[in-house]
Amino acid sequence: MRDNFKQQEKLGASTRKSRSSEDNLQFHSDVEVIVKDKRGKIKHYSLQKNLRTNAGADFWNTQLFSATLAPGNQANWIALTTDSTPPAATDTSLASEETANGLARKQASITHTTGASSSVLSATWTYTGSTSKVLAKAGLFTAVGPPVAGTMVLETLLSSTATVNANGDQVTVNWTVNY
Repeated sequence: MRDNFKQQEKLGASTRKSRSSEDNLQFHSDVEVIVKDKRGKIKHYSLQKNLRTNAGADFWNTQLFSATLAPGNQANWIALTTDSTPPAATDTSLASEETANGLARKQASITHTTGASSSVLSATWTYTGSTSKVLAKAGLFTAVGPPVAGTMVLETLLSSTATVNANGDQVTVNWTVNY
């Protein structure tokens, strides 16, 4: 989400836009270089993307998901809900988050290959109830529930609902995060 500015507008110009729920989040950074003469006239301006190193990918994996950091500093708790309201960038919790019958928020296991630009968070729940539940959404949080706890950093409406209806049914979520 970048705005283009005229050359004379670039210094000090910035805008902020709201993310849509369909936003394809990608971590990236840009490097801006400005050279001015002693009178303040711009002599050189460049803006370019920089290369994220393999060690940088490992750093982001640790910062985002590692269970070895102080609690609340990583997003590795997955929650489920029957609520099918489309996600919004302003959401801070999952409405009707499941908290019983084996479907409470669960800490994910993390799979990350050194140097890779993605991580997979996985969690499996075993349903202990006996009535049918249609799971429609999942959220990724920085803390264990019960709701509301931690920051919800990602939320997704399942493309196909998952129904559990018998004691012993299992639900597995494999959440791939690219950065």
